[in-house]
Amino acid sequence: MEKLYKTKLDGGIGLKNFQELRIVGCVKVIWQLHFKDNMWSKWIQNKYYSNTNFWQLQINNNMPCTIKNAIRHRWDSQQCIKRIIVDGSSTFLWLEPWLNSKYLVDILGCDKYHM
Repeated sequence: MEKLYKTKLDGGIGLKNFQELRIVGCVKVIWQLHFKDNMWSKWIQNKYYSNTNFWQLQINNNMPCTIKNAIRHRWDSQQCIKRIIVDGSSTFLWLEPWLNSKYLVDILGCDKYHM
């Protein structure tokens, strides 16, 4: 099966692996939601997760399929995202996956979490 995705020069047929392309597209959407300051990303944030953060977001039927797929593949994007704490105003220390894709609130226990 892998031979299908190799280039013709490498002895394959040269087909694109669409599963990988779909994941790349989802990671791009996640990047746009987090790091682009444009009308689309602000609209999505306000409409679907103004009261929570993206990593805690649950899929619902009213979401566009682009956002649903991004949520399904959010853990694939973890190796591409670097977190920097500047002034802390947009940092969700307890509710973002800092350690091996795990939340601090889950590691330390819910009783330790205070807003």
